[in-house]
Amino acid sequence: MSDYVPTSGEEKKLWDKATAIFEELFNDLKSQNVLRLGTLHMDRERLLKIWNNSDEFGKARNTIFKIISSKQEAEEFSKKTGLSEETVVYTFLTQLISLTLIEYESIFKTSLLFFLEEDKGIRRNMTLTLLLIAIEKISPVAGSKVRSLVDTELRNSLAHGIFWFEPGGKIFLAKDSYLQEVEQMTLADFMIESKKVNVISHALVHTLGNKIREGFFKL
Repeated sequence: MSDYVPTSGEEKKLWDKATAIFEELFNDLKSQNVLRLGTLHMDRERLLKIWNNSDEFGKARNTIFKIISSKQEAEEFSKKTGLSEETVVYTFLTQLISLTLIEYESIFKTSLLFFLEEDKGIRRNMTLTLLLIAIEKISPVAGSKVRSLVDTELRNSLAHGIFWFEPGGKIFLAKDSYLQEVEQMTLADFMIESKKVNVISHALVHTLGNKIREGFFKL
């Protein structure tokens, strides 16, 4: 992924928190001999391609956001492309949702599983929810911090497809498929939460990249 590192504000605070948690987690997992050491170069190259893909998706999202970051800009973009304003909005939302899910699945789940042995409840094809539960059992303190960082209501709703949009920038997130317990958030809040996921995913890759360069995963 890119060399993005926030330098100030809330993003920097979240970055520092996330990198400290991931550092604590990997050190604890290594002390318990749960990490995969000496992974094949070919496999590491494949993981790097996943990280790079996520980075390119993020850049595309940022480009689109700059074009339609206001109602006026969205209207102008709609006129230039011949697309309806509704189509423009939903195209952006599709990209936003897709990128958030990619970061949850490709960055969090795949990156964590890639460096974990199939031991102590860890399985290479497990879901992100089960992975976070297993990690918490292995490393209760750091695992609990990681789970609270990643396993949010937003992730649950997006992953299970139990969400919908309504006019006025309203987004509704349900807790299960009975659609009875519902939380509402604005589009602005949704974008903020999505950005948090982006910051945390970069923090994980940054931490792993440093660990790899330090020889942390060598036999």
